[in-house]
Amino acid sequence: MKCKGIKYTRSEEEIKEYMKMPLESKLAWLQSFNEFTHKMLRGKRLKIWKKFRRGEL
Repeated sequence: MKCKGIKYTRSEEEIKEYMKMPLESKLAWLQSFNEFTHKMLRGKRLKIWKKFRRGEL
């Protein structure tokens, strides 16, 4: 069985716009997403999500 993982792409224009964002905004978004993930994914769901992210599922 071949591991699939996640493939996520952005256009060159989207990357350029992201690069213009202040570092504080990027870090705030990352922190918010991290908090949301840990609230929503607990126990078995979190283990499955981590395996999926690593490409094990």
